[in-house]
Amino acid sequence: MSNSAAVNIDKSQTDILNYGDWVRVLGTFAVVLTHCMDFMLYNQNVYSESRMEWWVANTVDAATRWAVPVYIMLSGAILLAPTKKDETIKTFYKKRLARVGLPLLFWVPFFIIFALYVTTWQTPSQLIDQLLYGEPYGHLHFVVRILGLYAITPMLRVFIAHANREMLLWTIILTLGMGAINSTIDAFTGSHLSAAVRFVPFIGFYLVGYYLRDFHLQPKHKFLTIFAFLLSLATTVVVTGILVPKYGLQWYPSIPFICYDFLSLPRIIMGISAWLLLTHYCRNLNQPKWLSSIAGATFGIYLIHPLFKDFAVLKGYWLPSHGLLPNFFIFYIGVYVASAVSILLVLKIPFLKKLVG
Repeated sequence: MSNSAAVNIDKSQTDILNYGDWVRVLGTFAVVLTHCMDFMLYNQNVYSESRMEWWVANTVDAATRWAVPVYIMLSGAILLAPTKKDETIKTFYKKRLARVGLPLLFWVPFFIIFALYVTTWQTPSQLIDQLLYGEPYGHLHFVVRILGLYAITPMLRVFIAHANREMLLWTIILTLGMGAINSTIDAFTGSHLSAAVRFVPFIGFYLVGYYLRDFHLQPKHKFLTIFAFLLSLATTVVVTGILVPKYGLQWYPSIPFICYDFLSLPRIIMGISAWLLLTHYCRNLNQPKWLSSIAGATFGIYLIHPLFKDFAVLKGYWLPSHGLLPNFFIFYIGVYVASAVSILLVLKIPFLKKLVG
């Protein structure tokens, strides 16, 4: 990208407000779909009885894997903005802890109790390990990661203020490159980062959001970006489909799901391509009245949706087995609607709304 794409502060703030709500809402649709589809993707019965259904699950699941990287990029686009450079560290930390810290203090024990006494899918020792890995319950890894990124944001602002575009680009390439190498190693070793440094590989995505926040995708580059997204999707689907018969259904980090890891090369390409396409198509969309309400509830929807998802499966309201793929989307819509309605109600209660950001 040339220096002609340098930041225009006034314009960037308008653009972020314009596409930001759409990105949040669409990202939440995708991430809830991902977590629901995991029940099909990692289900041995589905894989054994109907490879066709499993391949559909593999394709749909892979196609939504841009959501978390895009969330990280949106945070970087907003919080690393030049207009924020005069904000004191104390003020920044106070705001961010109110936004993420209090919800984390509530939802971590909530889901630990839920896992121990409701689903009973994990033992106490397994939960302790997950807590040390920064993943006290599957989806909460995102909150731990974003909290780490918030912690170093004031320092990154200083770096950005003194770095030119070329240095910033090479920093992004270096951080994402090292993340991709680490992702590959983790797949073969099954290793995990601890909660203390779980955010580090995501610094690259965080900087990409700032770097590309004012970038307007030109028509001649649009189809190349679409091709990059589809190629990364096809790579993820095909490689996974080839490796699973040999290594089995293993949760990542693992060899069969090497492309599903957050920092795999296909997923890096997918995340950046999705960001460019979303900001391109959402930048000038209308802002209906319902959009800001749902956008304001997205963090809460993310936090609460596993409660409805896992409870529904636990109680047998939906069973991830062969022949039920058509009913899966009813299950998904039900989980999303229940999550959205409950959070919109919680946001009307002054004290409780602090627990959902």
